[in-house]
Amino acid sequence: MLDKPSLEEEVSHFYDENALALPPIEKLIDEIKNKSTSGEKGESGENPHQSLKYDTRKIGRIERNSPLEIYKPPPYPIDALGTLAEVCLYMRDEMQLPAETAGQALLSVASLLTQRFYDVETLAGNKPLSLYLLTLTDSGDGKSTADNVALRKISDADQQSHEYYQNEMSIWCGLSKKEKESEPQPIAPYRVMKSGTIQGIVRSFKDRLSSQGSFTAEAASMLSGWGMSTEQKRNTLAGLNDLWDGSPISIVRQGEGRTQLYDKRFCCHWLIQPSVARESLNDELFSTIGTWPRFLIAWPEPLKPRKDYKKFAPENNLAVQSFWKTCNTLLVYQSDKRQIIELSDKAQTLLINFWKAMEQSRDPKDKYHGLKPFCVRGAEQVCRIAGVLAAFRNYSKGKPDLAFEVLDADIKNVIKLFKFSLDTWLGIFGKREDIEHQAWANELYTWMLKQADRQANETSMLKLVTPKHLRSKHKRDVALSILQEQRRIERVIEALPNGSMQVSRNVWRAI
Repeated sequence: MLDKPSLEEEVSHFYDENALALPPIEKLIDEIKNKSTSGEKGESGENPHQSLKYDTRKIGRIERNSPLEIYKPPPYPIDALGTLAEVCLYMRDEMQLPAETAGQALLSVASLLTQRFYDVETLAGNKPLSLYLLTLTDSGDGKSTADNVALRKISDADQQSHEYYQNEMSIWCGLSKKEKESEPQPIAPYRVMKSGTIQGIVRSFKDRLSSQGSFTAEAASMLSGWGMSTEQKRNTLAGLNDLWDGSPISIVRQGEGRTQLYDKRFCCHWLIQPSVARESLNDELFSTIGTWPRFLIAWPEPLKPRKDYKKFAPENNLAVQSFWKTCNTLLVYQSDKRQIIELSDKAQTLLINFWKAMEQSRDPKDKYHGLKPFCVRGAEQVCRIAGVLAAFRNYSKGKPDLAFEVLDADIKNVIKLFKFSLDTWLGIFGKREDIEHQAWANELYTWMLKQADRQANETSMLKLVTPKHLRSKHKRDVALSILQEQRRIERVIEALPNGSMQVSRNVWRAI
């Protein structure tokens, strides 16, 4: 029987991955030249996107001369979700949703409900249970469906509270000025917002609940609105960072006086299509200012054609019923003081070892060096997620007042969740994007080989190239840049009327 690995060994395995064995580029070129392809069916076109300014070559990049390799997202560790795992399995198997989308939706709801009552011990002091989650998924792949199940009880509670609040406000507004002095204005009961600016979020904390969240299946409203304009972006990102940190809100504006708020908690789950998110993901400011490093991300593969229709009724599933029951318990629970979830001794030992592993990202030779801002927050992220899952587990047992702590098993599981997010970020800023760009180059090269004299000008590429999704200036330019760098294409030499020769500006030949 094999000995069970120690905690130190388990953490050290964080880096144990085999290097990719890649064939030489010449072999790939020969395969493309010799491949007979006819009757290719083009895909639907897409809107052109601006060239990305973020230099992803600095982050975990495969060399440009690496041939295309099929990218597979890291497997999502459903078992690491604790009491949320059974619901996630139901949503994956019966509702036919990506496990990543379901897991992110469930975890974000658990964060919203528990951040109100608890902070968690970390290696750097006590921190909020607030989580920021971002899920990239194609339209039609279940964004709203997953959120509808996860948020069901919160949405119901907000709707019921809204009706009561409207009645109370109607009564309060009917009071005289003198009566209003002794009768405080009713507090808005809303926990969830779909969109808003950082100014609006701060304002909502002045007259609403102290624990709120932003949940939307159309995150473009958050990432592309007025708050992300050139003039406002830095302020918005800094404000989001402060809310994640649990820092006091302190704002002074002319004409508005001073806003000073304490102990406010904010979490979010933003779902967005990858193509829409591209500009924000590759905006260097999001990373350098520390906003993306605060997000846990998932990018599931697009759903494959589903062969069988499955009728689902989540209200009849025992795991979903249990999840909703715990949500209701947390919604009605009252506490005057936010408690601290402590780490067990074994949990702290495991966390320290994990912290040491993450510190290796400061080494320029380390695999995760380009993600250092993400790694150095790793230990805190692990504590936050573990605290959320431990608190939700405690309430699911119907013992909200029972003392509990984060166990070593919690830390061990949550490390899997954090590593999943970290590897997904690595894919976005490195391998995954490189592979996608290399695919564009290979498809363009294959098309050029079929043209007369293997030549094509840049204008005709936008009109005629197949697959049709390549008919985008951004994709064409990226593909041409890669092919030129790999010396698989060259500019055509043209003859001028005077008999001299010149290098063409926009006509290329496949070599």
